[in-house]
Amino acid sequence: MPHRIELTEAERLTLEELSRNHPFPDSRRRALRVLALAKGHLPKVVADILGVTAASVYNGEKWWQTLGLTGL
Repeated sequence: MPHRIELTEAERLTLEELSRNHPFPDSRRRALRVLALAKGHLPKVVADILGVTAASVYNGEKWWQTLGLTGL
């Protein structure tokens, strides 16, 4: 199953802003996770780069697909 997230331009810009400016590191990491998956990076690679578990990346992908920005 491909782990590709399609983002609108508005979503991409919002996530980029969140990844740089959100006051909470976890929220910045979650935004980076979605951006990386949208670029086609594999969940295991994203997990390694962000220092999180692969399960959190898979869960985050599911939350994004189900809830969008509110899933972060």
